[in-house]
Amino acid sequence: MDGNHTQALAEFAAELCYEDLPAPVVETVKHIILDSLGCALAATTLGDGCAESIAVMERLGGPADSTILGTAKKVAAPNAAFANGALVHALNYDPIGTNIGHVGVVSLAAPLAAAEAVGGQTGRDLIVACAVAAEVTARVISAVSRTGRRPSETFLSGQLLTYFGAAAGAGRAFGLDAKDMENAFGLAMMQMAGSRQITMGGDPPAKAIYGAFPNQAGVQAALLARAGLTADVDVFGEPAGLYPAIYGGGCDTEALVENLGDEFFLTQVGFKPW
Repeated sequence: MDGNHTQALAEFAAELCYEDLPAPVVETVKHIILDSLGCALAATTLGDGCAESIAVMERLGGPADSTILGTAKKVAAPNAAFANGALVHALNYDPIGTNIGHVGVVSLAAPLAAAEAVGGQTGRDLIVACAVAAEVTARVISAVSRTGRRPSETFLSGQLLTYFGAAAGAGRAFGLDAKDMENAFGLAMMQMAGSRQITMGGDPPAKAIYGAFPNQAGVQAALLARAGLTADVDVFGEPAGLYPAIYGGGCDTEALVENLGDEFFLTQVGFKPW
């Protein structure tokens, strides 16, 4: 596929329908949702940094739009996405694939927070939003991994490379069109972070909750795009998009669009049995 890969992914994320999903993909997404919920609920009592994350998000509050999992508390959607993103990954049991990385980090928290904030969403609507989040994430990571390079060379790929998936999933739940989805990608890029330095002196609780940051950023990016804020940029391309800026180029960006809509990389996901 020729052209701007950012635009192609944005169109895919905005226009995907439930009827476009093959039955095995639907079943995989359902499994991702259930597995992520289980990880999150376990982390409410066992996850490093989760109690602090929940407490702070409860204090920040905002409109009672979205639920913090494992509690009866509703807060603003970005704040719920932060808390739930922390919960899903904190125990490091979330869905992962060898070549597609930690797709589970953003496949539930951002889409769920956005869907609950919108209201009136069906189960199928949520499945589509979660599928979008997982597929965009899987492709962004695959562009690095299938060259034989390690996505976490200098950054935590489960954080850095999941911002676009979070924005896509939240944007799909908010009903963004393709142009606004593209803006959401640009706004997500403005917030990207995830240096591996946090792990160099040990494994502090801050690393455990890295899933909080892309989920909050993704919801926030989608909200800003929905409000009309533009960020018209190719987030993957030269000279300073994701791959040239972080990896110095040399990534297989065709992974972003190869058989897009026909082949779903998310089905490469695995689930930890313990």
